Amino acid sequence: MSVPRSEFTIADTYPYDRQSPVRWITSHILRYPILPIVFVLTTIGMAVSQSLAAVMVGRTFDTVINGAGLTQLGIASLLVVAAYFGYGAFDIINSLAIRVLAQRVERDARAELYLSLLGKSQTFHSRQRVGDLMARVTNDVQQVNQLISPALGSMTESLLTLIVPLITIATIRVDLLLVPILFLVSFAIALQRYNIELRPVAGALRARFGTMNAGLAEAIAGIEVVKGFAQEIDEERRFRKHAHDYRDMFVREGQVEARYLPLLLYGIAVGLAFGHALYLYLQGVLSVGQVITYMALLETLRFPTVFSLFTFSVIQ
Repeated sequence: MSVPRSEFTIADTYPYDRQSPVRWITSHILRYPILPIVFVLTTIGMAVSQSLAAVMVGRTFDTVINGAGLTQLGIASLLVVAAYFGYGAFDIINSLAIRVLAQRVERDARAELYLSLLGKSQTFHSRQRVGDLMARVTNDVQQVNQLISPALGSMTESLLTLIVPLITIATIRVDLLLVPILFLVSFAIALQRYNIELRPVAGALRARFGTMNAGLAEAIAGIEVVKGFAQEIDEERRFRKHAHDYRDMFVREGQVEARYLPLLLYGIAVGLAFGHALYLYLQGVLSVGQVITYMALLETLRFPTVFSLFTFSVIQ
């Protein structure tokens, strides 16, 4: 993507990388390097705390089954509380960092767009539809906010939520990774198929919104001309057509999301994993606590599965 030329230059503008959309977003995020670093570190802390909580719960059950005293039971319970307390603390800092970053990126993107428009010539502005520009300045810039939070934030959390539990499962018993790995492979294939179907629909949906908003803004701005030429009925008919097009594309996006297969795959994986864990328990390989820990760790995989349904829609 080439950098657009301006007739006028604005002094003291921040140099964003506009060679591609990804590099443009990255340059906005890296303007505040502390916030993404804090977000990643606290996300790792959340994933580790969640996995430790699952391990501690399993060990607590083993402590009770083995007939341990109240002292050991109390220590195990305190460790579970500490793990969840750490998760909550990391979650607060994590949410604060990503939301502040999203707000700053939205603010900077809107300011960048305003400065870019100020640098354009009158010829450029005369060729643009005012309503379309307003759609970019308002709704589309807000989409950038949602791209950072929750989309990119949830995607980063989902990735780490997948990695840390798998490492923890491997520390219990390596062959327990069989079902989670099979799920992740099928999840990746289903997610790729979902994105291929969603990409053109999401792009068309944004285009329909811009067209509808542009036509409405121009009709309202030129209402005197519309009334003067008795074009109210034609303008209403045109707006209805644009609104119906936007509605149809919105429904089509919903149909694509309704065919989101990873949730079904996750349910199948939970059943297979529980059966595998019970088989190993009957063989005397796993304890009751380890079975509980394994299923609790598998439950953490539900987060990326559910959030991917909404996250990739915003990213597209």
